Amino acid sequence: MVPHGMSVIVNAPAVFRFTADACPERHLEAAGWLGADVGGAGLADSGEIVARRLIELMRICDIPNGVGGCGYCEGDIDTLTAGAWAQQRLIKNAPKPVNQQHLSGLFRDAMRYW
Repeated sequence: MVPHGMSVIVNAPAVFRFTADACPERHLEAAGWLGADVGGAGLADSGEIVARRLIELMRICDIPNGVGGCGYCEGDIDTLTAGAWAQQRLIKNAPKPVNQQHLSGLFRDAMRYW
């Protein structure tokens, strides 16, 4: 079992890369709040900037390297996807539509960051 906060942060860089195109201004603002250098950044870069800053903070705080760092592997993606898909109250809060294929891709992208 992975603690809630850890499960959120190990997925966050992949999720922010995915959601950035729905509201790039807010993603760029979030990156700035997290201490990222956003000077001269374009809106199209917002997801990558916030993701990179989150990864920097993860490394500083010794957070596991993505979902894989918590003991999961590619073979677990279907199970992780099914568990996440069951949380519709959360998925419906996403700033853009999310389907099961998106969730699988997010878990795949969150397996390892460095």
